[in-house]
Amino acid sequence: MSKEIDDIEFKKSLEKVASQIYVEFDNYKEAFTHYENYIILRDSIFNEINTIQSMKAELGYEFDKKQASAKYENDKIIYRLESENKLHKQLRVFFIISIILILGLLFFAKRAFDNKKKVADFMASENDRKEVLLQEVHHRINNNLQIISSLLTLQANNADNEKLTEYLLQSQNRIQSLSALHELLYDTNSPLEINMKDYIHKVLDFHREVADPLRCRITIQENIDSVKFPTKLAVPLALIVNELVTNALKYAFTDKSEGIINVKLSKDSVEGNWCIIISDNGKGLPEDTKKRKDSLGLKLVSIMTKQIGGNLLSKNEDGAFFSVIFNRTKI
Repeated sequence: MSKEIDDIEFKKSLEKVASQIYVEFDNYKEAFTHYENYIILRDSIFNEINTIQSMKAELGYEFDKKQASAKYENDKIIYRLESENKLHKQLRVFFIISIILILGLLFFAKRAFDNKKKVADFMASENDRKEVLLQEVHHRINNNLQIISSLLTLQANNADNEKLTEYLLQSQNRIQSLSALHELLYDTNSPLEINMKDYIHKVLDFHREVADPLRCRITIQENIDSVKFPTKLAVPLALIVNELVTNALKYAFTDKSEGIINVKLSKDSVEGNWCIIISDNGKGLPEDTKKRKDSLGLKLVSIMTKQIGGNLLSKNEDGAFFSVIFNRTKI
């Protein structure tokens, strides 16, 4: 039966019982044989149990090892995910803060731009208003100078003294030069600079009107570069032209039937320097230098030349020749 039954534990029990039975029948040999089989089966069962336990222990160790490894891997994955999640949170916070800062900067930039635009618009409107007021001032000054010029003309026409009449007419010429300046300043958009070609042309037009009734036929020629000078330079130059052309009209052609007066403004050979020349083909300058220096017109020319930091040269060269060299950058 024990051989047919494949159960070691049962076989062990049967061998033990058989050994005890043979002991009762005093058959010690068979009893020993069955007891020996019992011991073998018992040891086999013990070894099997130990083997199973060892296998269980080994399997448990492997399982624990794999479980620990899996836990480590899981922990690594969890740590990586947590790190990535933390990094994503930080990036989101940084992104949100960046957007807020950018929006703030855009807001303040737009506000600054709007304020700057408002200030620019205000300044533009103020400049326009000032230009309108300044042009109005030039217009009124021009009108007042014209009134003064007319009054001087009336006084000159009614004066009994020929010398007084001459002085009044000379003063009228100077006022007309100033009036032409304010007239041009009123007509142009730039209140700080004036086109010298237009300005001197207007001054010379007045002298052409003065020269028309004279017995001598006088031609006033002009060769003026189209350049803009500030008013503080333009006025002295116009007064210099006025005085020297007036002197030429009065004294240069007393014994001639016709004459030419040339007025030229051009760049000099030295950088930054300009030269204005007033010349005629009349009888030339008198030899008496003291008489020339005592002339009110020449005194005024000398004063205006000093005012613009220029150098005055006068000589006889087929008539009277005057030149003033000045540097516009040093005014």
